[in-house]
Amino acid sequence: SITNKYQLNEGSHAATFHIELSVEDPDFFYQPGDSVSIVPQNPQQLVALLMKQMACTPETSVEWNGINFKLADLLKSKFEITALSRGVLERYQLLAQNKQLGQLLCDEKQLHHYVKNHDVLDLITDFPGIKKPGELISVLRKIQPRLYSIASSLKKHPGEIHLLIRQVCFTVNGREREGACSCYVSQWLETGSKIDIQVVPNAQFHLPKDQNSPLIMIAAGTGVAPFRAFLEERELQKNTGNWLFFGEKNRQHDLFYSEEWAQWLANRCLNRMDLAFSRDQEEKIYVQHKIMTHGKTFFDWLEQGAHVYICGSIKMGNEVKETIQQVIEIAGDLPEASAVRYLEKLKAEGRWHLDVY
Repeated sequence: SITNKYQLNEGSHAATFHIELSVEDPDFFYQPGDSVSIVPQNPQQLVALLMKQMACTPETSVEWNGINFKLADLLKSKFEITALSRGVLERYQLLAQNKQLGQLLCDEKQLHHYVKNHDVLDLITDFPGIKKPGELISVLRKIQPRLYSIASSLKKHPGEIHLLIRQVCFTVNGREREGACSCYVSQWLETGSKIDIQVVPNAQFHLPKDQNSPLIMIAAGTGVAPFRAFLEERELQKNTGNWLFFGEKNRQHDLFYSEEWAQWLANRCLNRMDLAFSRDQEEKIYVQHKIMTHGKTFFDWLEQGAHVYICGSIKMGNEVKETIQQVIEIAGDLPEASAVRYLEKLKAEGRWHLDVY
């Protein structure tokens, strides 16, 4: 059940919500670093527009897996309609035989752009050719669960899961697009609503078995979620060896959980916190720049046995890795090959942890 929900960054370009769930299950368990999967429902407005485009009524039915279903129900909860893939376009083209779509499928750059910025309504509008609802259902992908890092410690919040969810919402060709799961949870579900979740263990991103090991946590945006869980857990362990790097766009709006970080800095559970807000000055500053600025201290922490945790986009993770390798070269006075081996040693020792997407 959703027990609490509120926006953390009023006035920001991208609304980001804190969501609290209560789980009534005596066997319920997770560890900081784990994720939950949520199967979303598609936006009702998009379902209605698709039905209208195909000249279907609320009573239109279609056979799927040998059983008749209402088309609206399938589009709402069984198939991906907010996102496209190359496979969907290829299956659609086998039936539609649309000349323009055929040309798009032969242009990798344009195809990538189209898939990234369009949905199923765009597909059937831009490239007519399928008229029967059953044909459309036959080319679509089943709706996929979305994964979210858990932002809470079960020890501090028994029977609860906290999530940090950024609402995906953008406009293309004058029509507002919504992320299926982010808007489903943050906008359409009211407090008290029930949803199905599944804990997805992430053993390689758990806290060190040695509770005295220092942590260096590096996050951008909602990638900071698991580190809130880490610090809730480490505070209960009376552990103080924690350093957080966090990056977002604007300090005024996007310093999520600011009061909690301040409290942990005050009680020394959080030793250091270095912030990078890319849009607060003319020159863009990211977490990797902060890591380089404090390279000597960063390397000292590594030498003292610190575990490194990185959570955010794949692009951010790659850039942070490159920066840390440079820090090792400079602060450790090592040639590039030795710095690479140093990183490999961190991985072999289980001190390098990635959760990127």
